[in-house]
Amino acid sequence: RALSSIASALQQAGHTEQALAAAREISSESFRSEALSSIASGLQQAGQIEAAKAGWSGALTVADAITNVDKRSELHAQIAGGFALLRDFRRAREIADRCKDPGDRLSAYVAILRAYMEKAEPPAAGAAADTTKQMTGK
Repeated sequence: RALSSIASALQQAGHTEQALAAAREISSESFRSEALSSIASGLQQAGQIEAAKAGWSGALTVADAITNVDKRSELHAQIAGGFALLRDFRRAREIADRCKDPGDRLSAYVAILRAYMEKAEPPAAGAAADTTKQMTGK
């Protein structure tokens, strides 16, 4: 846990390479995957998309090795959501399908759908008015 906190603090201070190195030293696969996911999320928020993809991929590699099915499923859902926010919807769906827990799978698919809906452009105001006029006859 101490290394997880150190990795998080390093990442927040902008020391990504040191944060990744600290995260890789975490002996617990579960905590290591969570730390890598946290770093990837921070990179994503900072607009460092390629680095975030690499971080999520690293977290996925570690998560795949976790023997606890429930924890692995939970992490897969979290990682699927990360890939969805990166607009890598195919990869996000593939990871979501690895979730053994139906609740985790649902959570992953909700995150994917939300990210997809954010990507979609809202209809133009004129088009919405035309649709309303057609439906109501007014």
